[in-house]
Amino acid sequence: SLRGITLSLALLYLGVGGLFYWLPTLLERTEDMAYDTAAGVAGGVGGVGIVIGIILGSRIGDRGHGVKPGWRIRVSLWFLLVGAISITGVVVLPGVALRIGLVALACVGFAGAIPNLTAASADVVPAARRGLGFAAVQFLLSLGGALGPFLIGVVSDATGSINIAFLALVPPLFASVLILRWAAHTYDEDARKALAGT
Repeated sequence: SLRGITLSLALLYLGVGGLFYWLPTLLERTEDMAYDTAAGVAGGVGGVGIVIGIILGSRIGDRGHGVKPGWRIRVSLWFLLVGAISITGVVVLPGVALRIGLVALACVGFAGAIPNLTAASADVVPAARRGLGFAAVQFLLSLGGALGPFLIGVVSDATGSINIAFLALVPPLFASVLILRWAAHTYDEDARKALAGT
C-alpha cells in the first residue's frame, strides 16, 4: 500500500507542479491574457480551489475512515479522477471562463486527495519506521513536483505547443488513479499490521 500511495502522490505532485508553474503561460498563449493578469487569476482561482478541496477531502476522508473498507484511498481516487478529467478539459476546451472554472475544479480534486493520501501513508507505516517512511514519501513528492514543470518545458520545446505539453500531464495523473485502485486492495490489511507494529 505504501508503494502505491507514494507513487500516486509523486505523480499527483508532478501534475500539480506542472500545472501551477506553466498555467499563466498557457492562459497567455491560448487566451491572449497578459502574463501578470494570467498569473494573478491562476493563483487566486487555484488558491480558492485548494482551500475548498482540503476542507472537503479531509472531512469526507475522516467521516468514513475505519468504517468503510479502503475509505481514504477510495476518496483520494475519486478526487484525483476529478482533477485528472478537469486538467484534460483545461487543455482541450477553449474559453477563458471555462478554463478557469476547470482549473478551480482540478485544484479541488487534487487538494481533496492530498490530505487523505498523506493520512493513508501514516496509517500503513508502523510507528517505529515512520521517520524513514515519511522521508521516502517526501523525497518522491519533491521529485515529482520538480519533474512536472520540467516535463512540460521539454515537451513544449519539442512540439512548439503549450497545449500538447500540458497533455503530457494527463497520463501520469490517470496512472495515479489506477495505482490507487491497486493500493486500495491491500490498504486495510497493511493499516492493521502497522497498528499492531508488525
